Amino acid sequence: MFSIEKHPVGTALAIEGGDPTKFYVLLSGHVTVHRDGAHLADLGPGAQFGETGVLSLENRNATVIATTPIRVAAIMGWDLRTVVDAHDGLAAKLSN
Repeated sequence: MFSIEKHPVGTALAIEGGDPTKFYVLLSGHVTVHRDGAHLADLGPGAQFGETGVLSLENRNATVIATTPIRVAAIMGWDLRTVVDAHDGLAAKLSN
């Protein structure tokens, strides 16, 4: 259901306005998050991202770029929606 991916510095895992295809959990390394050109956050191991677009079926609302080499657990959007649909309250927990 999920895969482990490795990405080098500079990889854009999500692009603002792009299609929401995957949900990610950052296993190692760091990413930066930007919206409308403004820096929003720096994320490290244990952080999750991509759930908003996947669950709402709307375009990505931010760009996420690796600032170090990273490893992520990635789950396709349709798989995440299947899990969320089967577990009451999970969508709310992911969105917090």
